[in-house]
Amino acid sequence: MTRVSFFKANGQPSGFEIKGHACLSFDTPDVLCAAISGMTMLVANTLTESFGAELDFISDEKKPSIRLEVLSCPEENRNAVAGVLNGFALQLQDLSEQYPSNLYVEVH
Repeated sequence: MTRVSFFKANGQPSGFEIKGHACLSFDTPDVLCAAISGMTMLVANTLTESFGAELDFISDEKKPSIRLEVLSCPEENRNAVAGVLNGFALQLQDLSEQYPSNLYVEVH
């Protein structure tokens, strides 16, 4: 199962941690894991390249886990950064409803 925890700082979304494999498929490529990975990289690249956020991004393929934390961003982009993280959480929550045995999402 993949577990995703979103966290906040000062009332604003500030990052997330993803742990585990979805284990949706063992015979073919796992489309749920691929979707989560693709969305994660889209979020990271959007935050840094489009909104100038500085991130702490740690990926460990052996565990497997990914941790992303927004360290800073330009003041004028704070709402956009929060919107991207909220949108990612909403998308993953929708997927967790479709795949409750494979994906668990919590927002702190």
